[in-house]
Amino acid sequence: MNNSTLIDQRLWDSALRLLSRRDHSRRELGQKLQQRQFDSTQIELALDKLEARDWLSDLRFAQVQVRQHIYKKHGPIRIKIDLQRKGV
Repeated sequence: MNNSTLIDQRLWDSALRLLSRRDHSRRELGQKLQQRQFDSTQIELALDKLEARDWLSDLRFAQVQVRQHIYKKHGPIRIKIDLQRKGV
């Protein structure tokens, strides 16, 4: 096994571990993976693969976020700001 394969597997495992806890926006997950010092090109490839498998979805993430905000009785401005902050 060469070093690039090992890095790819660690990146993939990290992404899946993060997604297993909760949904993330593409930007949010990408930022978390960059903080772990993974290569940005490999991150983009992993994010594309996750989206292709429908394991990463900005639409689904936004829907969950909006429902949570409505449940907490937050207004539309706060919801919009939070979604923008999270990259949706």
